[in-house]
Amino acid sequence: IEEEFNAFFSEIDEVTRVTDSRVWLVQVDETVQSVMKYGKGMWRDLKLMGRGETDLQPAVDYAQEKLRPEGLLLFTDGFTDLPTISRRALFVLPKSHNPEFVQEAKSIYGRSSVVFLK
Repeated sequence: IEEEFNAFFSEIDEVTRVTDSRVWLVQVDETVQSVMKYGKGMWRDLKLMGRGETDLQPAVDYAQEKLRPEGLLLFTDGFTDLPTISRRALFVLPKSHNPEFVQEAKSIYGRSSVVFLK
């Protein structure tokens, strides 16, 4: 998990560097656990919340209603239900992911809606 965590935040740091901006980070398990404005390198001091059963829908709902982003970047292993999203979505999955989630996400949100961590 630590390797995947580091790979994910490496990508997030690159996004913040390229766009010269911060992104909102919403941590969720069955409910929203934490919401913070994330800036490059902040992962070093980040405390992970949850790590139990995961339901992405509360995080999606919170982001769409309160933060109103242009799109959502969701880091998941895919061992959860696919959320309903009304904005652009990109799912980032680790090597050990749920292939059924990938198929469903691609069929609903498009084949470019899923990427994999190396």
